[in-house]
Amino acid sequence: MTPFFNPGSIKTPKIPIYIAGVNSPLIKLAGEAADGFHVHPHHSRKYLAEVVLPNIEEGAKKNGRARQDVVVACTCFVAIGENEQARAGMREAMRSQIAFYASTPTYHSVMDIHGWSKEREQLTALASKAQWDEMTKVINDEMLSEFVVEGTWDDVGVTVRKKYEGLADRVSLYLPYTLDANDSQWAKVARAVGSEQ
Repeated sequence: MTPFFNPGSIKTPKIPIYIAGVNSPLIKLAGEAADGFHVHPHHSRKYLAEVVLPNIEEGAKKNGRARQDVVVACTCFVAIGENEQARAGMREAMRSQIAFYASTPTYHSVMDIHGWSKEREQLTALASKAQWDEMTKVINDEMLSEFVVEGTWDDVGVTVRKKYEGLADRVSLYLPYTLDANDSQWAKVARAVGSEQ
């Protein structure tokens, strides 16, 4: 490299490389060569257990590595609020996100593993006609419960931990940008997710 472009040595020469994906080929690649894998927010426990982890293990084995060599990082849909009214608004925001992602062909495998192929075809057809408001009607409460963790600021951390225990190494929360929360609420969630309860 020419001196102009050479930044010189750095204090932390091993920078972890994570990749993201939804379907088996990229998940296997993460197992084979990456330090971590970012799971798309549109996922469920079943998808993690039956698609993500087995493919990471298969890729890791191919290169003489173990599943533990790859950090599985999940961003999860959540509906947080101190009362039903607050959670209802967030549930609908998450329902809209799920409808959009489920309509995208790349993400069809997530719906298919649950037997929701008909619904995802319906969503794709509605998206092609820009019928965004109609799409949320396809995502029923059963689907919502598969994809969204719900709770108050006091209990959502424990619920997140239960959902991801044994399936993910790192978890972050997918939230609307308008969520009004203070540092003490976030600290409460972080303690609950990170503690042995």
